[in-house]
Amino acid sequence: MNKDRRLYRIPSQGRFAGVCAGISKYFGLELWLVRILFFTVLVTNPFIFTLSYVALWFILDKDTSVEQHKARRKVSNFSGLSEQLSSQYHEQPIEVKRTVWQSGEPPVRAFADITHRYQVLEQRLQRMEQYVTSTEFTLSREINRL
Repeated sequence: MNKDRRLYRIPSQGRFAGVCAGISKYFGLELWLVRILFFTVLVTNPFIFTLSYVALWFILDKDTSVEQHKARRKVSNFSGLSEQLSSQYHEQPIEVKRTVWQSGEPPVRAFADITHRYQVLEQRLQRMEQYVTSTEFTLSREINRL
């Protein structure tokens, strides 16, 4: 389940109002499963579905963290590379799904993401080592000592 335990609508991930997306995030389920459950309720009893969906649409607040995250990403694209990398890799842990209906990444994809993260960090470390061992760094350090 979600650690912050707050139920929101996520319109950016939803079809109509983001109610199913918010419920799937709250309970840690796949979005397609929640949509199938809502569709089943729609087929079996359209009145209850319409009433509950519209009620949740008006009761639940929008999740502003997704929009703020997108805004931070746009800003970081214009900042330096190191700021972008640090914000990108310190934001979210990778959640591996254990069952089909649980939200998260399949183990193979999670392993690929972790491998990519370490490759990017390795490249960043190599660039830092290259700068520190360069004559430019030595020269600027000597000038700063004066």
